[in-house]
Amino acid sequence: MDGLTARLIEHGYAASRAVAAWGDAAIAELREGPAAFVASGATASAARLWAAAHESSGAPAWALTPYDLERRALPAGTRVVLMSVSGANHDIVRATQVALGRGGPVVAVTGDPESPMARLARGDGARLLSLPTPDDEHLIANPWRIVGLTVAAASVYAGPGPWAERLAAASAPVVWARRPSMIFSLGAGFAAPAAYDLAEKSVESGYAPSLHTDERNFAHGALMVAASDPSRALVTLFATRRGSSYARRFAAALPPEMQRCVVAADDDGIAGAVALVGAGIRLFHAALDGAAMAPTHHDVPSWGRTLHFLRVEDED
Repeated sequence: MDGLTARLIEHGYAASRAVAAWGDAAIAELREGPAAFVASGATASAARLWAAAHESSGAPAWALTPYDLERRALPAGTRVVLMSVSGANHDIVRATQVALGRGGPVVAVTGDPESPMARLARGDGARLLSLPTPDDEHLIANPWRIVGLTVAAASVYAGPGPWAERLAAASAPVVWARRPSMIFSLGAGFAAPAAYDLAEKSVESGYAPSLHTDERNFAHGALMVAASDPSRALVTLFATRRGSSYARRFAAALPPEMQRCVVAADDDGIAGAVALVGAGIRLFHAALDGAAMAPTHHDVPSWGRTLHFLRVEDED
């Protein structure tokens, strides 16, 4: 087992222990009724997984960004679950204030129990789930932000597992022959979180522009982005067991000069989702190695920092 996979599993076990320590009562309460899972950036892929898992338990669910939350009218009694590894970004802090101000049930999930988000939630009597996070959580293409949240979702909605080993259950295909100029990361249902995560990591790291959608939506128009030169594009298809046959047929129908790879899990549902997330992380880190791009801290341009810290005000 390579070092990255071993560390993924180690971090997955830590997340499982954190959920177990949270207690059965908190878990049962979270699973009741409609829920909105709120996250931004790379963590948004985990919100999609939690929403899919919550829906599979029989209740409506939505995956929203903090800005979405502020502009959505959710059904009365909707539980708002806010997710942030740092718990310090001004967008998630404002979303916490908005959720608490509406008076409905709120849960904060964070890697820092002393973060501004956590303190707001705790001070208002909201539930707080603290997941352990390694010291290097701010690195680009960081796997830890989604690993802990992925295993935590499985532990909450499908029992104690063990889930950590599922992160190594699906094989990551051989890395593509050349660095693409565009990545289409495709996946639907429980395969969508892994596809979204790969696209986010690719964009965030500067590896390649990326688009996340599903196979059918790609076929309804997104493919035109690559129509002029298919050889420069990469299509990566994520599929749980149920969708794996179609994903392979879809890949076979692509132009021969277009790079493609299929990442398939042997299971459906949340077990398949955990396996695909682990495979996607390993696949992308192999691609970074192939491009001699070691994970490092963000080098954000000044205008990007301006946008990042441009706060939403009440009058907006």
